[in-house]
Amino acid sequence: MINIFQKIGKRKYFLRGHAVMFITLLSLSMLPSCSVKRNLNDHQLLIKKNKIILENGTKREEYLKSDLQNYISLKGNSSLLNSNTWVYNDHETKFKKWWKKVFDNPPSYYDASLVEQSASKMEIFLQNKGYFGSTVTYESQPKKPRRPQNKKVTVIYTAHLTSPYRVNEMKYHIEDSTIRELVMPSISNSGVRKRSRYDYYVLDQQRSNIVNLLQNNGYFLFHSDYIFYEIDTFFQNRTLQVTLNIRPNYRLEGYDDNPLNQLYFKKFKIKDIYIQPYLKDIRYGAGNRYDTILTARSSYHNINDTVYYNVVKPDKKSYIRTKALLPSIYLEQADLYRKDEIGATRSNLVRLPALGNTFITFDTIPKAQYPDTLSGWLSAHINIDEGVKQSFSVDLEGTTDNIGVFGTSLSLSWSNRNLFKGSEVLTLQLKGAMELQRTFNNDNVNIFGIFNSFDAGFQLSLTFPKFLAPISPYRFPRFYRPGTSINIGYNFQYRSLYSRNLFLTSFGYKWKPAEKIAHSLTLLDLNLIKVDKTLEFDSLLTQYNNRRYKEQYTDHFIMALGYTLTFSNQEVGRNKNFTYIRTSIESCGNLLYGINSLFHSPKTFDSEKINEYYTLFNIRYAQYLKGDIEIRRYIYTNKRGANLAFRAWGGIGVPYGNNMSLPFEKGFYGGGPNDLRGFPINIVGPGAYISQSGNKYERSGDIKLEVNGEYRFNISGMFKGAFFMDAGNIWLLRDDKDFTNGSFKLSKFYKELYWNTGLGLRLDIDFFVIRLDFGLPIYNPGYNGDKWIVRHLHLRDIVLNFGIGYPF
Repeated sequence: MINIFQKIGKRKYFLRGHAVMFITLLSLSMLPSCSVKRNLNDHQLLIKKNKIILENGTKREEYLKSDLQNYISLKGNSSLLNSNTWVYNDHETKFKKWWKKVFDNPPSYYDASLVEQSASKMEIFLQNKGYFGSTVTYESQPKKPRRPQNKKVTVIYTAHLTSPYRVNEMKYHIEDSTIRELVMPSISNSGVRKRSRYDYYVLDQQRSNIVNLLQNNGYFLFHSDYIFYEIDTFFQNRTLQVTLNIRPNYRLEGYDDNPLNQLYFKKFKIKDIYIQPYLKDIRYGAGNRYDTILTARSSYHNINDTVYYNVVKPDKKSYIRTKALLPSIYLEQADLYRKDEIGATRSNLVRLPALGNTFITFDTIPKAQYPDTLSGWLSAHINIDEGVKQSFSVDLEGTTDNIGVFGTSLSLSWSNRNLFKGSEVLTLQLKGAMELQRTFNNDNVNIFGIFNSFDAGFQLSLTFPKFLAPISPYRFPRFYRPGTSINIGYNFQYRSLYSRNLFLTSFGYKWKPAEKIAHSLTLLDLNLIKVDKTLEFDSLLTQYNNRRYKEQYTDHFIMALGYTLTFSNQEVGRNKNFTYIRTSIESCGNLLYGINSLFHSPKTFDSEKINEYYTLFNIRYAQYLKGDIEIRRYIYTNKRGANLAFRAWGGIGVPYGNNMSLPFEKGFYGGGPNDLRGFPINIVGPGAYISQSGNKYERSGDIKLEVNGEYRFNISGMFKGAFFMDAGNIWLLRDDKDFTNGSFKLSKFYKELYWNTGLGLRLDIDFFVIRLDFGLPIYNPGYNGDKWIVRHLHLRDIVLNFGIGYPF
C-alpha cells in the first residue's frame, strides 16, 4: 500500500501517491469552468467576488463590512460549480435539468442596475446607523486587466463614511399617565443612552418592546403607529435630540368621533372563548354562528374556580377529545388580553402531535352588550386543524476502517400520533445491526457473510402530553408543557463467543417550564440482561482472569433512577449563534441495596469466593452513580451557509457496593461515526493501555472526556462539506492489573488523548441529512509503536463513517 506521506528531512512530510488521483479528479471538475468564455455573449460578465472598502472608517467600524454584505444582490461565483455557464446558456437536456435541480446554483452575471441598487441600499443602511451624509460608490475591475477578453470581474463597493451622529438628549412624551407608569421603568433599563451613536434599528427595537409590553397588559388595539420619534439635529458637534412620543395616531388627530380614538388606550378583557377543533367543519348558520357545547375545567389561577369554553360541535365525530385540548389553553374568562399567553397557547396546541395548524383570532364585543366603560371585551376563537396521524422513518448508519472492522445498522420507526384521541403517541422501532468485530482470541470467524456479530430488537414507547399522576393537571404551573413516557423493549445480541438478551422497561416524566429549559425525570429504568457464553468464551475469561470482564459478561439486573436537564437558546429558522447544554445524573441499585441491608438478606459469593453480593430473583443487580455533561456551541460565520460547531463531553460512573464495575450497557466507549471518527467503535482506550495479546474487543471505561470541532460549509445546492477534528479517550476509575496505564490520572490524562482529523461530505435533503465522514487518525496512545501514526499513515488507515444526521 502506498504511503500518503513521504518524509523529507526531519519531521517534514509531503502528500504523494493517491493524492495524484485526488488532484486529477479536482482538475476534471474544473473543466466545465474552462468553457466560460465560449458560453457567454459579448455583454455578459461573471462576478468573481464582491469587495467592500470603508473609507475613513476605524477598526471598531470594521463590523460594518459584514452588515453591508447583506445588501449585495449579486453574489460572487466563488464555487467552481457556479462557473458552469454551459448548463444555463445552452439548449436544455435531461442532464442539465438534473444538474439545476441538484446543485441549484446558477452563475451570477454582472448587472449595473442591480449593483447600483445594492449601493443605494447600503447608503440607506448607513443613514439608519447614524452615518448621515455617507455615500457608497462602486466600480468593477477585470480579474486580469491585461487580458480584456477575460469574462470575470470583481465588484468593489467603497463606503465613504462620515462621523456618526450621537444622541445628546433623549426625551419622552407620553400622554396617558397609566401607560407612562408602565413603560418608563422598562425604558430606563433598556432604552437609548446619552452619547450613544444614533441607531434607527435600536429605536425600532425599543418601539417593538413597548408594543409587546402594552399588548401583554391588556392593550389589545395598541400598535406601533401610536409610537413615533422626533429627531432634532439642530445641535452642533454632530449630536441630536430624540423624542419618543406615545399618543393617538397623529394622522387621526382632530377626528374625535373616530372609533380608534375611543379605544386605542383601553384595556381589554376576554369574555367568551370558542374552540373549533376541526377547521374543515366550520359552518355559519343563519342568526347563529356556531353550534357549541359548553365545557368546563378548573382555573390555573385557583383550582376551585371554573373556566367555561364554548366547544364547537363538528359535523362528524371529532378526531380528538376536548379534554385533551383544555390543559394547553391558557385563556380564561375575565383575564386581561396578553399577547404572550396567546403565543404560548398556540405553541402548546401545535406541540400536540395530533394537531396541525392553529389560528387564534379575537373579535371586539359591542359596547352595548357590555356597558363597562373602563374595559373593552373580546371573544376569542381558537381554530385547530387535524395533523398527520401516522408517520414512518428510516435511519441508516455505518462505519469502516479498511482493516477488518466494518459495521452497519438499520432502524425502522412507525408512529401513531393520536392513539386514544388524546394526542398520545405510540412508536414502534425495529432495529438491526451487523458488524465485523475483533474478538478476544482475534479469530474473525464470519457467521453472517462478512460479519461475525448481529443485533436485533424492538422498542415500543407510548407518550402522553400530560403527567400521568393522581393529581389535577391544573395544580401544576401553567407553562410546564408536561409529558409522560412509557417504554418497553427487547434486544438480542449475537457474537461468535456469546449471545446476550436484554429486556428493558422505563417510566418517566418530561416538562418544559421555559422556552430554553427542559427537564426529564426517569422514575423507573429496569434492565434485565441474560448472557449465554460458549465454553470457549468461559475458558477465555478464565484465562484473562479479569474481574471487570467477568462481571460484564454474566447475568445482571439494573434498576435505575435518572434526571436530565437541557438548555438551548437556539432560535429555529435563524442562523444565529447558540449554545446547547445537557447534563444528567443516574443512580442505580441503592433502593434494592437498602432493602436487602435492612432485612439482612443473605449474600452470594462470586466465582473466586472473594466478594459477596446481593441478588434479585437470583440475579446480581448493579449499584452505581453516574453523571455526564455535554456542551455544544454553534457559531455562524460571515460566509453564507458556513458555521463552526464545537462539542465538549465528559462523564463519570462510580460503581460501588454490590458490584465493582459498571454494567456493560452503562459503560463509556470511544470511536465510531458520532464520536472519535478516526477510530472504530469500542477499541479506544482505556487510557494508554496497550494490549500485548492484540485484544481490541469491546473496551469500556468509567470515565470519558471528548472534544469535537467541525467547520461546516456549503459546496453547492444540497451538497455540504465539513472539516473536523476529534480528541478524547476513556479511562478506568481504579488501577487494574489487566489494563496497565488504563486508570485516570490528573497529571497525565491530556497525554493519553486519541486524536483524529478528517473530511466530511453531507447531502442535505430538507428533512434529513446523509453523512459520509472520512476520519484520519493522528495520535494513538494505545499503539504499540510510534504513537504519532500520522507519520506513517496509509490509505487503509482511513476510517469511513456513514450516518443519517449530523454527529452533533
